Amino acid sequence: MKKIFIRYTLFTLLTMISISSTAFAKENTSKEDTNAQMKQLIDKSKHDSDELIKNWDKLKVTKASKQSRRINTINSFDSEAAPNSVGSYGDILVTPATVFGTGPITGHAGMVDLNPDLTIESMTSAGVRRYTNDWKTRYSKALCATVKNSNPRQAVDYAISKIGSDYNYNFLNKWKTDKFYCSQLVWRAYIEQGIDLDKDGGNAVLPTDLVTDKIDINWRTNY
Repeated sequence: MKKIFIRYTLFTLLTMISISSTAFAKENTSKEDTNAQMKQLIDKSKHDSDELIKNWDKLKVTKASKQSRRINTINSFDSEAAPNSVGSYGDILVTPATVFGTGPITGHAGMVDLNPDLTIESMTSAGVRRYTNDWKTRYSKALCATVKNSNPRQAVDYAISKIGSDYNYNFLNKWKTDKFYCSQLVWRAYIEQGIDLDKDGGNAVLPTDLVTDKIDINWRTNY
């Protein structure tokens, strides 16, 4: 009986060690896969931003309509009170420039708020909140665009509902709805109404991914 007990104990211990080793191996493999995917994303981000900058002067700009959307205020295109503002509510803002210095992703994106002197953006420093719309001077390269066949008010309402959310550092999961990185927030605000601005698909959406044939660029720097 004692021998049987010893054998059973040894078998149990070996089984536990085997299970632990398997779990550890899977965890390490998962981390390696994630690290590899993140490296690919970082490389893609830098490459796509460089390509957008290289072809910057080829971006077609649609002349801003005289009937630009207004919300009980002078539109930013005409406002002397906000000389650095640009766009109408719901317009998306994109820069291929590096924003966070040591951050992994190149570029940044945001959306014009109902008050066009403000934007709704997600930053590493404070997550999703309103910021001053100073995109005319904030970046050396930036563009403002209207999403075609969309309901811009609905997009802004969604973004507003997420003000206060934390920053999403998991760039490989654009599907989260409790945390957001910059381009994820903009993408999500429009996918809610069935418009997918992510030109590459996949689990990540970069700022440059938002520059597609689904938008009309109404302003950009250096043109």
